[in-house]
Amino acid sequence: MKSKYEPVRLDAWDVRILSEVQSDGRISKSELAKRVHLSASACSKRLRMLQAAGIIEGFYARLSPALTGGVIFVMVEVALDRHRLENQRHFETAIQQNPGNPELLGYRGGGSII
Repeated sequence: MKSKYEPVRLDAWDVRILSEVQSDGRISKSELAKRVHLSASACSKRLRMLQAAGIIEGFYARLSPALTGGVIFVMVEVALDRHRLENQRHFETAIQQNPGNPELLGYRGGGSII
């Protein structure tokens, strides 16, 4: 399957921008420009290019488990390569050995396991 994005060659400016944005996703464009030593317009143009190229996929909030009651619920769909009982059991055993993954739900349809 061909990727919808073509590889992008990053230069030192792009790497600096990515490093700053990765450290602080809420940084203002003017502060970002100051930190990477570019003009605001050049920095904004590069930031838009990095987003359009798919390198920056989005900006997220990091939640505090202590302040959210320690519980964060995530549901993930998994499709196994080979639908053999042995493969499914191996996968289930590996997941259940991790104390952070307490429950597996099986269903019929597109994926194998939730």
